Amino acid sequence: KDVAGIDVNMGCPKKFSLDGGMGAALLKQPEKVHQILSSLVKSVSKPVTCKIRILRTIEDTVSLAKTIESTGVKALAVHGRLQTERPRDSVHTDFIKAVAESVSIPVIANGGSSDWIKTYEDIDKYKKETGAASVMIARAAQWNPSIFRKEGLLPAEDVAKAYIRYAIRYDSNCANAKYCLAQIMRDNLEGAKGRELLSAASLRQIRYKIDKRERRRR
Repeated sequence: KDVAGIDVNMGCPKKFSLDGGMGAALLKQPEKVHQILSSLVKSVSKPVTCKIRILRTIEDTVSLAKTIESTGVKALAVHGRLQTERPRDSVHTDFIKAVAESVSIPVIANGGSSDWIKTYEDIDKYKKETGAASVMIARAAQWNPSIFRKEGLLPAEDVAKAYIRYAIRYDSNCANAKYCLAQIMRDNLEGAKGRELLSAASLRQIRYKIDKRERRRR
């Protein structure tokens, strides 16, 4: 009951994925991609979706997208970078648009955090630029989850305070919480705030340090 759908990530470029034949390693194996997705679609009652990265040419990328569409998946997310490219490389919106124009299932545009998405309004701009049905956001949402607020971004400090409250309430893993907070406070990690955060040994220590700074300002 807790699962609304199953997404298969065939776009992860990390070494552990490639070495294990997972993630982006599957991009050059369309027959295996078809086999995996077809078997999954037939075996479960929940909708199945898939995420990929682009290939060297638009033609090859569209061909893979059509193969994936033929398996019966309900949507396809496309990260507009090659397996070898990283966030510092520009996203190829033309590849995503070509896929969106070539298949009948919804295409979800991914990879726009660095180049395109800085505010809520930018999400729609990226959607229109790629011709996609929707947009998937990773890093921009990690940096500031309030990217989804129509009213505008909240200050990073406010987001950090709200996040740590939730982390404590739901007993989040401290290391994971510190990583997320480091993303939110990435512009201040070299200063006193960052050093305090990185030195904390528990969630409550982090909360205490954040509250302490708040009391100082008052």
